[in-house]
Amino acid sequence: MADVQGSHADALIKAVAAQNDLSSMLGALTSRISSMTAQEAANVLAVLDADCTTSADNSLAFLALLDISEMMTRMKGDLQPADLRKQMIKEDPGLAEAWSRFEAITGPPSVNVRGKISLMVEVLFLLNRELKDSALERESFKGSDLALKILADPRPSYPELSIESAAFLKTSQQALSEVLDELDFIQKERGTWLYRLDETSVARLSSAKNITAYRATSARLSPLALARAAENLVKRLGFIVRASGMYPAGHPAIAPSVEGFLDVLSDFHAMSPIATLSLMGGQLMVNDLQVRRKGGQIDAFLKDMADRNVSSISFNAGIDADMVLRFAAVFNRSPAYIKDHGGLANLLERREVSNITVDQYKYALVSKDGTVIGGVGGPPAEDTTLENIIFAELVDRLERGDSFRDLPDEQLGQALKKILQDASGGAEKQRNLLANFVAALDPGILEKGLLARRDIQRDIAWSALRKIIKTRMADLNSPDEDTRLEAMDRLLDLVVTGIERNKDNTVVQIVETVSQRLPTETGPDALYTGVVMLGTACEALISRGRLSTAEVAADALERIRLADMPTPELLSSRRRAIAEAIRRIDSPEVADRLVDLLLSHNEVAARQAEALSGRLVLRNLTTRLMNVFLEPDRHTRAKAYRVLRRIAPRAMPVILAKLKALHTFDTVRDPDTGRLNDEDWFICRNLVQILGELRIEESVDTLATLTGDPDERIRESAFRALLLTSPAKAAEVAGPLLRDPTAAVAQAAIDALSSVGGSGEQALRHLLAVFHASPTLRPAVMKAFRRFSGNSSLSTFLRAEFASAELLPFNDFELAMQALDIMQIRPAHQDLLALRAYVEKVSGSRQMKKKGRERQFLESAERSVQIIQRKLAEANLKL
Repeated sequence: MADVQGSHADALIKAVAAQNDLSSMLGALTSRISSMTAQEAANVLAVLDADCTTSADNSLAFLALLDISEMMTRMKGDLQPADLRKQMIKEDPGLAEAWSRFEAITGPPSVNVRGKISLMVEVLFLLNRELKDSALERESFKGSDLALKILADPRPSYPELSIESAAFLKTSQQALSEVLDELDFIQKERGTWLYRLDETSVARLSSAKNITAYRATSARLSPLALARAAENLVKRLGFIVRASGMYPAGHPAIAPSVEGFLDVLSDFHAMSPIATLSLMGGQLMVNDLQVRRKGGQIDAFLKDMADRNVSSISFNAGIDADMVLRFAAVFNRSPAYIKDHGGLANLLERREVSNITVDQYKYALVSKDGTVIGGVGGPPAEDTTLENIIFAELVDRLERGDSFRDLPDEQLGQALKKILQDASGGAEKQRNLLANFVAALDPGILEKGLLARRDIQRDIAWSALRKIIKTRMADLNSPDEDTRLEAMDRLLDLVVTGIERNKDNTVVQIVETVSQRLPTETGPDALYTGVVMLGTACEALISRGRLSTAEVAADALERIRLADMPTPELLSSRRRAIAEAIRRIDSPEVADRLVDLLLSHNEVAARQAEALSGRLVLRNLTTRLMNVFLEPDRHTRAKAYRVLRRIAPRAMPVILAKLKALHTFDTVRDPDTGRLNDEDWFICRNLVQILGELRIEESVDTLATLTGDPDERIRESAFRALLLTSPAKAAEVAGPLLRDPTAAVAQAAIDALSSVGGSGEQALRHLLAVFHASPTLRPAVMKAFRRFSGNSSLSTFLRAEFASAELLPFNDFELAMQALDIMQIRPAHQDLLALRAYVEKVSGSRQMKKKGRERQFLESAERSVQIIQRKLAEANLKL
């Protein structure tokens, strides 16, 4: 029965291996289990659950089958979903519970949940590989155990995964720390590790791309996998050598080791046709990877190579098991035997061992007189020159602390000259020798050299970089200012590396650590570097679309911008640093990315972009937002308007400069009307409207200038914005606009003057002048007069009009009615007398008809007399 289940499970894994995404994997799984009975399907799925972390494809199969709802909808054939669920409760209750809990989480929260489960599976997958390679007991978690850790949490979709190391075996602790370090978990306290999901990581994790990278078909291993593979390659080769000396040919203990060695070797051959084990400075290397020396196996093999005078062993692509065994048989000979028979290379050639070479890269010691000592009996390898040997001896003596003055000057000079020439010409080995020489002179330069090489930073195991990062963060608390400054400099480079390698949790840790330090930093240079680091991180994160992490850096910048600085030197340093940080963030790439996200249909990304745009006032972003006003979609324009309005108070220099440019520069205008073209007008209109809504005092002069623009649309909108921002300034410039040939502009001026109201004598004089000069504007002016009701000059003007009228004041019924209303608002005794006189005069006129507008107005005037009389009486009574 177990064999049948295993064969079914193997078939399912092969089906998964042929697919590239979770949806296709789920389709392949569903297609095969649909033809099974409920018992068979449950048994096979239980096997997949149990074997979840044994391989990348097993992990992917589990993550695919976790989506039970989708699986049920795809089922075809005789297998019924209800039957499978019942059977699964019996066979694997943990998976059945995981199904039920996962099914209950729908919509966007399910993406975070799936991402956290995928990350948890990755942790166990890598951990068990580490434990297996170290011959330690593997962790026995099933896939459903890992999923339920997430699903049973009260907040399963919260974008943070916590791992307690106490939940794992004691023998797993060291390997677990290395794995979590490499995956960018942050150790918050002893035994507690946290990983914060952001928009980038959750997309990668929820689609299981983190697991796909470990497939056998993946073109490139992770740095952690490469470091482990290098260690395993040496361990397996050492075991093969020892086993071939202990057991006869064909012994069952040998074949699995050879197969495992070739399997690991294939990982290196996928990247390069040659994999080379070499001795360098007392360290064992596989290509450019230093082998981690855990236990005595690595040291033993290193000693075996040294005893046999072998500097390097190269394995070419095409090597097979027979060649490995032949090599092991020769290498297993005693050092004396190998030496007596012309060296290992000579023996391999005589035994017809192909695709394996030794000392293709060779290092040797040189005597004081410059002759080679301790080398192989035959001639040096093809690419091992005397210059290399002399230089290697020089490096070795520097590392030991010995003097090299007794080396022959001429040979030493020639060696240095040759090495420098070859290194500058691109020779890799000479560059390595030169690097070792410099490192020997100053060991601290190793870190500096590492930090100067982006390619090395991208490929080195992240756990190694994390150790440097932790050291540098600790240095921020040093009492020595130079140490803190150097730490800030290093972290500036490392934070960019973290961003490039998508290690956002470490990036957040660096940003938070630096931002906590900066308010108490007493060194101006360290303060400056730290603030610039925050700006650099923010720019790099936004450019890559990682907005949630960028928000952390932007918040840190804002806090330091508002922090109190105790000395003028620190205040000046902070000011210069903020300016430089903003300059770095304010790139066209950042502006384009933010605007693209602002206008995207991804609501989460759009909200994050809008929040960031509000925190960071950037010239390029402001300009790009202005250009969005030209987009055809109304909702897109509205979103840009909202964001620009939000940042306008801090973006005033950019906005005002744009308006001045549109007004004064050679903009494209209609030669007859002076109007701007539509694109410039749309931008100008929206900017002026924003200024009017926000009523920013800084914009008053610019708005006043725009009231004289040739485009009447600009004159009107600018004047209305000025009226909202500074009514006094609006009244000051309103006079000329009252006679503007465009009615809308004149109307705006009237509205401005009416807003002054009360005792604004100058404004009232302007209005009275317009009333007399522009009959077409009289209705608007009369409406504005209401704001001046009770003003003695206005009352005199109205009474005079009633006194001179033969029938209808102003010869206009609507104007006359409005005049009556104004006189009733704040009436004076003279107003009552004037109205009475008017009523008496008009009532006896022969021109007054029984019907018509004149009669209607007369009746209104009579009612107004009664109203005014009552108001005056009430006022006297109060007195």
